[in-house]
Amino acid sequence: MEFGRAAIGAALLVAVAAPLAAQQQAAAPAAAVDAKLAVLAMEAGIWDADITFPSNEPGKPNRKARGVQENELRSGGMWMLNRFSVDGTPYQGTGVWGYEWPSRSRPANTTSSSRL
Repeated sequence: MEFGRAAIGAALLVAVAAPLAAQQQAAAPAAAVDAKLAVLAMEAGIWDADITFPSNEPGKPNRKARGVQENELRSGGMWMLNRFSVDGTPYQGTGVWGYEWPSRSRPANTTSSSRL
C-alpha cells in the first residue's frame, strides 16, 4: 500500500514537473521574440528622411532630397506598415516587415514603390 502511494506521488510530481520544465524552456525563446518585437516597435512613428541618390556618372555630385517615412505597428506588434514619400516628387513607397507566424523567429518583408 505504501509503495502504491509513493508511486502515485512520484507520478504526480513528474506530471507537474514536466509541464513546468516545458514552460521554462519556452520562456527563453519567448524572451528573445519579445526583444525582437521591441526593436521593431522602436521604428514606429513619423520620421523625416534625408535621402542621398548616388551619382552614377564620374564628376557629377550626388543628388539630395527630403522625404517622410510613416511606420505603423500592426497585427499585435508583429508587423510594421511603412509608407514613404519623397518631397516634391510623385514617388510613393509602401513596405511591410515583421516576423513570420508561428515561430516569430524569421524576419520577413515586402516592399513596393511607384512613380505616379
